[in-house]
Amino acid sequence: MRTNRRYPAWSSFDCSMSRDEGHENNWPTFFLKRNRRGEFTDSKGNVVIWELRNPASVDFKGNELEQVRSSLRNLTPDKRRKISFYGEHLKDFWFRVTENLIFSYELSPMLSARVRAALAMGLSDTAAAVHYVKNMHDVPRPQQLDASLEPVLSVRSSPSFVCEQASAAGCAHMILSYFFPHEDGKLKSLAEEISWTMFLAGIQYKADVEEGMNLGRQMGVMVVGSLRYQRVEGDIQKSKRSSDLTAGFQQKKSEVIPS
Repeated sequence: MRTNRRYPAWSSFDCSMSRDEGHENNWPTFFLKRNRRGEFTDSKGNVVIWELRNPASVDFKGNELEQVRSSLRNLTPDKRRKISFYGEHLKDFWFRVTENLIFSYELSPMLSARVRAALAMGLSDTAAAVHYVKNMHDVPRPQQLDASLEPVLSVRSSPSFVCEQASAAGCAHMILSYFFPHEDGKLKSLAEEISWTMFLAGIQYKADVEEGMNLGRQMGVMVVGSLRYQRVEGDIQKSKRSSDLTAGFQQKKSEVIPS
């Protein structure tokens, strides 16, 4: 999918920082492969078509930007607390959630290792795909189109479309729900909440979040398909235990964000 650009390119702005590390060309992948043209393929060699809206059809300079402005104007104390909580834990969020699940379900060391490995490899492949899409479409950040915006979180030095946090959340939801099916509802809610926090913080457009989650879920489905093929299963999937997904954080989510 190529973009017939109707917006100024991210790379056309005078950025004070260099572009973030280029995952798209040299980042090692596990479930994804690359062909000679640099396209991502699945394990059978089929080119992966990312099921995303063409950003050329998205009104970034108009409606999308106005939604970001409106969101920042209408931030409540509760929304600010939510942004602060997720912003503090972004780097290791899904790994800490995974450890809480492993502890609650009392997994064996071997199965624990498989769960951790599946998540880590899935998120790594998702990062590679996200940066491939980002650099292909080169969509500017909201603050680049409107310098008066004051995002609540720091802005990464990378194009805006798609949101990497939303992609990671979508992928993590699919993988962890495979291993812990009775936690699917909570995992889905958590994934959507952390994703939309990036929009509330003023660092992403709505389209970035929506399509980021779509990319992550598509990647997660590929990972789960591979796990099913490998017959990575266990009694865990028959258990009806329940876990506090954000237990053990510096502050529990329930202590910061009213339910």
